[in-house]
Amino acid sequence: MLSGVRAESVEVQQVPCSVVSMSFFNPLTKPDSGIVTSNDSLVKCPYDEIGGFTITDELRKMLLDEDSSNYKLMPKSDRNEFIFRLFQAICLGGQWCQYEDTIKPYLDTTKCIYKDLVSVQKDPTTKDIFVSSVVLQVVARGNSGVPYYPSDPEHIQNFAYLIIDPLRRQVKTFTHQYHGVSCF
Repeated sequence: MLSGVRAESVEVQQVPCSVVSMSFFNPLTKPDSGIVTSNDSLVKCPYDEIGGFTITDELRKMLLDEDSSNYKLMPKSDRNEFIFRLFQAICLGGQWCQYEDTIKPYLDTTKCIYKDLVSVQKDPTTKDIFVSSVVLQVVARGNSGVPYYPSDPEHIQNFAYLIIDPLRRQVKTFTHQYHGVSCF
């Protein structure tokens, strides 16, 4: 956000955040999933372009193409989870990213960022671990209603998240802008 520019309105949407294990991604990592081979290499597919993203493997195709045979490996409720949104952002990357040939770097990076952003607690009675952070997706708009943080929030790779740790009374931010900032 630019210094001295006041938001006339801020849209806030709570994002589900309940995953405490990377087993969440098991549907994508099984060799019979159609996403990876037996050695964890990503299954290649014919070149395509969706929403400005180059598609050359089944992982990106599953992330972006609702008509993909693998799209339903992750149901909508799972796709809404914060950890899945992080994973998707990392897999799709920015304008100049270099894609990986295996799924492991994407999962490792997702885990590292997720653990840094999200706080967990252990229930004293059941000993179960649960996420205690609250995740909010935000969009700030100027006086004409034009979004400026993030710019073009309709683009899948433009986002701003606030991750609130109620126990530590801390707020962390995670944001990405795929294209350059627009003038307003």
